[in-house]
Amino acid sequence: MSKKWLFLTVILVVLIGAGWFLKGKLLGKNKDIVVPMTEKARGIDGMAAYLAHMQTLTDIPANPYSNRANLDHLLKRGEPENAADKAVWLAFVARGYMNVGEHEKSFPYYERFLELVRNQPDLTEDSRLSPKFVDYINSLYAIAHMRYGEVANCLKNHTDESCIFPIRGKGIHNEPFGAEKAKEILLDLLNRHPNAGSENIWVLNVVSMALGQYPDSIPEQWLIPPYMFENDKEIPRYNDVAHQAGVAFNSLSGGVCFEDFDLDGYPDIITSGWQLYERIAYFHNNGDGTFSDWSKKSGLGKLPGGLNMLHGDYNNDGLSDVLVLRGGWFMGMGCLPNSLLRNNGDGTFEDVTYDAGLLGLHPTQNARMEDFNNDGWLDIFIGNESSKSSKHHPCELYVSNGDGTFTDKAEEAGVDLEVYAKGSASADYDNDGDVDLFISDNEGSNILLKNMLTETDELTFEDVTESADINGPYGSFPCWFFDYNNDGLEDIFVASFHRNLKGFADYFLGNKQAVEYPALYRNNGDGTFTDVVAEAGLQYPLIAMGSNYGDINNDGWLDMYLGTGFPDYRALIPNMVYENNGNGGFYDVTTAGGFGHLQKGHGVAFADVDMDGDQDIYAVMGGALQGDFFWNVLYDNPTSATNYLSIALKGDETNSKGVGAKAVITVTNSAGKVRSIYRKMTTGGSFGSSELRIHAGLGSDVVRVDLKIIWPVSGTTQEWTNVPFNSRILVEENAKEYTVTEILPTFTYPSMEGHHHM
Repeated sequence: MSKKWLFLTVILVVLIGAGWFLKGKLLGKNKDIVVPMTEKARGIDGMAAYLAHMQTLTDIPANPYSNRANLDHLLKRGEPENAADKAVWLAFVARGYMNVGEHEKSFPYYERFLELVRNQPDLTEDSRLSPKFVDYINSLYAIAHMRYGEVANCLKNHTDESCIFPIRGKGIHNEPFGAEKAKEILLDLLNRHPNAGSENIWVLNVVSMALGQYPDSIPEQWLIPPYMFENDKEIPRYNDVAHQAGVAFNSLSGGVCFEDFDLDGYPDIITSGWQLYERIAYFHNNGDGTFSDWSKKSGLGKLPGGLNMLHGDYNNDGLSDVLVLRGGWFMGMGCLPNSLLRNNGDGTFEDVTYDAGLLGLHPTQNARMEDFNNDGWLDIFIGNESSKSSKHHPCELYVSNGDGTFTDKAEEAGVDLEVYAKGSASADYDNDGDVDLFISDNEGSNILLKNMLTETDELTFEDVTESADINGPYGSFPCWFFDYNNDGLEDIFVASFHRNLKGFADYFLGNKQAVEYPALYRNNGDGTFTDVVAEAGLQYPLIAMGSNYGDINNDGWLDMYLGTGFPDYRALIPNMVYENNGNGGFYDVTTAGGFGHLQKGHGVAFADVDMDGDQDIYAVMGGALQGDFFWNVLYDNPTSATNYLSIALKGDETNSKGVGAKAVITVTNSAGKVRSIYRKMTTGGSFGSSELRIHAGLGSDVVRVDLKIIWPVSGTTQEWTNVPFNSRILVEENAKEYTVTEILPTFTYPSMEGHHHM
């Protein structure tokens, strides 16, 4: 084999599916691509121009997510003459076409590869062409056809049941070619190699569902029985109304902010895709069930997106601003600026990153906007990604100067950690009056940082991970603080991100110890936590990414929406929803609620879109590979018959939106039973940003509601009895009375029948 092909093979092995697991091996040979920002990068136009330049620098074959550049590089090299080299080249070109979404073009390359190794069995003696590798390429050949079928059926002829697992009804493919061919390939593979991998058995069951042939057509030894997908309880079905509403943004993976940006009472949606050639989208809620695309009008459409975003009022003008996070997973190719977008209050935004002093050039996708030093202004913590191949990207802590600018004080505060931070969470877990931090490390142990402000009068953090008894899961991703058991103490949820499709499939075939489970750390109230994931019913092989929490059934207990997947097209893993049972555990209601979307779950956010008193859910469904785009979803909540209280806050000494303030809602029912519901003002989890309102479901039996608000800066505690429920109220810090705000019209969504899209 020539030196040229030996070198090419080494590169390609990294860039193929194994490259996801071996991220950094190739990039470790190169320096990070860093281009300092100058005044030319000021404003939206300047930032857009800077990022366009960065796209040209990073859209190169060495970037594992520049799929087109990698494919073009292979094609320019040309097909080699040596049979083994040719086989490797054919396999990688086939995968390359699939990665960019040109699935039909991949088919002949897969076929030629398989024919070559079938006719020359001695090729498998080459270490690059082992039987396991040949089976892997065979499975990719199958999934290329399944993805072809998804484009034809789920994207072009979309229904509200498309790609919802278990696939049934309107989700069954009307154009069956892709799924039929995928099933044929998988059955042939499994018949020849029964131990070809449980991941192939999983995909076989999925494609059979897409054909309407599940379970009867699947041989018994490969059937995952229907009872494995049954739920713990029945709930009303949540329908995807994104197309009817006009918010079915077709993108790759990205973030979402759900917030009333123009203060008209209705929450709007800002969302993004993660590649630098994608653009931010802003959908304005018209208050009648539809949204208008304000991307161009607002100026946001000029800007490339990011993998995640969150919102908060950084300059205390009463308007929510947006922070866009960039570079996550890109390692040395991800040394990109984030964008702080100031809300101008007239439907437009301005990029103030440069002027505000947020000039870090690091890969990231997570941040928190909290008032860490209790001075009444939101600060910004950014969890950057230091990896083995791109090491020096410490976390940042931008402390507000009180004038719209920030100073990075991460080093003196003790949070300049060099970890692979994939998620971060913030809350006052020890109830001492200041905000603490939790960091999800994808390459090590997770970290709990106690804010020492109350004890020292200085903004410093102490690592209390060990004493708090925090450990796994290792290789984690999304995380959050929430009081899941309503005891007044903030608990921690952190999801595993093991990226092991075989382990996931093994779970359904009886091996339930194949992968690491998430952790649910119950706060013991003494500075320690206990992982209660088993007793809570959450021992499930989650591969979670975008996730968030809310009260989906208005019963006063917090539930979870977990977006799932990883870049591999074969990772057809249903998104999961768990309903809190109010007794320390959770019910799986994924199938019953219609939540089991098989596309990649990224940014997730909750808000009451239609003003009917319950929380709806917006989720980003695109993947990482350039051909893995999909429509985002908006789940309309059908449970509005139960009672609720929706609270907006207006700070005086505390920040304007009251972020960090706590609410205690005490509910009395008709039998005289009293219970308390604990909430804090927050945007929720670490991947998706929910509306800045305290939404509390109250249950079906309510005769009286009392309310207590505790403000973090002033220390003010406000208490009222007999607060009108099923209402929206405004509480101002230090005010004697609350205000019942205007009751806005509700609306409903029409059926998806007759909607066809691409």
